[in-house]
Amino acid sequence: MSPSHRLFAALALVMCVAPSHGEASEYFSFQVDTINPRAFETTRNEADGIFKDLAERLGAMEEVLAKPTVEVTITSNREAFREAQSHLSSIDNWAAGTAYPAQDKIFLSLDAHDFFTKEEIAVHEIAHIAVYRAAGRKRL
Repeated sequence: MSPSHRLFAALALVMCVAPSHGEASEYFSFQVDTINPRAFETTRNEADGIFKDLAERLGAMEEVLAKPTVEVTITSNREAFREAQSHLSSIDNWAAGTAYPAQDKIFLSLDAHDFFTKEEIAVHEIAHIAVYRAAGRKRL
């Protein structure tokens, strides 16, 4: 294989594999497994405020905001979304977000959803964590 063909093959491989990067806030750690580094950027920037607001509304600031931080994984498509959490549960085909409150984990997919925006889905999943913690880390 010529050097230019090897370079082309290497570039093609890199473009097919979604890079991963992480960032953290006060209450969340985000793992972004997609080629779009701005995925859920608004939600990531507002997550702490959303969490605090939910904690206040639930009357459980201390319980909701207690450690550990919530691990949020953002994936590029539904296949990666299902694969990322396959060790935790099976996922319905229509799901674009899931929360595992007992494990302090949230998974979000960039794939479009028929009814809700990505931000609405993220807030919905964050609310699952907040309610679970407000209830003394018990299922309701």
